[in-house]
Amino acid sequence: MIKYEERYMCPAAVIVALITFDEEKDGSEKVLLQKRRGTGFADGLWDLSSSGHVEEGESVTAAAARETKEETGYEIPPEDFHFMAYVHKKDRASDGSFIAYHNIYFWALVEDGEGRECAGEPDKTEKLAWFFADELPDSLIPDRRLVFENCLGGSPQCFELGWDT
Repeated sequence: MIKYEERYMCPAAVIVALITFDEEKDGSEKVLLQKRRGTGFADGLWDLSSSGHVEEGESVTAAAARETKEETGYEIPPEDFHFMAYVHKKDRASDGSFIAYHNIYFWALVEDGEGRECAGEPDKTEKLAWFFADELPDSLIPDRRLVFENCLGGSPQCFELGWDT
C-alpha cells in the first residue's frame, strides 16, 4: 500500500464530477460517485467519480480524461472537461508533519447517463452509484461536498483549506 506521505509527491491531482440529467425527475442533476476502498485515503467514504495525480508531461484535462476512463469506463475527450474549482489543502501526514497538496476539480456532462459505468479499479473502488445532486450521501468526503455544492451550476472557485492550523 502507498504511504500517505508518498501519495502527494505529485504537485497536482484532478478530481472529476460526472454529471447527467434525469428526465424522469424534471431534468434534475445526478452525479456519479465512487465508494473508496484499499487506498489508504478516505476508504469507506464516497468520492466524486474519479480522481488521480497528474503524471509528468500530462495536461490536467488529459489527466482528467485518463482517470475517468480508468476508474469509470467513460471515455470523455479532454476538451469536454470544464473547470470547477482549485483546492489548495494543508493536512497532517501520518507522522504528524504537515503536507500541502493541490486538487483541480472538473466536471463533465455524461449524455447517456446511467448504465455504462464500471469500476475500472475494483481494488480501489467498492462501488459506483448515481446520486441526485440534492441527495448526496452523508459519507461524501467533506472537501468534495464543499466544492460540489458551492460550484455546480455557478462560477468556478478557489478554496484554501487547513492553512489556519
